[in-house]
Amino acid sequence: MLPSIDPAMIKTYLLLFSLVSVLFWLNLAGRTWCASRRRSRCTFDLPHATASLSIIEHWCKRYGYTLYSSSSTRRCYQRGSCLWYGAPRIEVFQSGTAWEWQLQAYVQFKSGVISGELALDEHALHPLGSGDSKIEILPMRLLNTHRLEFNRLLKTLNLPLLP
Repeated sequence: MLPSIDPAMIKTYLLLFSLVSVLFWLNLAGRTWCASRRRSRCTFDLPHATASLSIIEHWCKRYGYTLYSSSSTRRCYQRGSCLWYGAPRIEVFQSGTAWEWQLQAYVQFKSGVISGELALDEHALHPLGSGDSKIEILPMRLLNTHRLEFNRLLKTLNLPLLP
C-alpha cells in the first residue's frame, strides 16, 4: 500500500521549484544582458590561412572544442554549452578575398530570447555597483583559463597575445 500524499506538500514543492527556476533564469538573463553590453569579440587577421586552419583544427581537438557550424567561408568551434557560464567559441572566417581570413574568440551566453558575447580580453565585471561589489558576468578564473588557452593558439600562429 502506498503512503498518502499531502496536497499541501505538493503545492509547496511546486512553488519552491518554480521559485528556484525563476531565480536561475533571472541570474542567467542578467549575466547574458551584462555580456551583451560589452565588446563582443577579439579579432585577429590570419596571415597564412591554409597553414593556420590546420593548426586551429588541431588546437580545437586538443582543448575539447567541437565544430559547431561550418560553411566554405566560415568555421565555428565551441566547447561546452551556453548554459550558466557561457560557451567559449573560436570562429575562423573569410573576411574579404580568398586570401583574407580572420580569427575571432569570445564567450557566448544565451538565456531564452536574450543572447550576448564577451570578448576574451574584456573584463568579466559589469560596471553596476561600486568598488568590490561589482557584478561578475563570468568568474575571473574561468575567463583567465579561456584566455590562457587561446594565447597558446595565438603563440602557435605567431600572433600578438591577449593581455
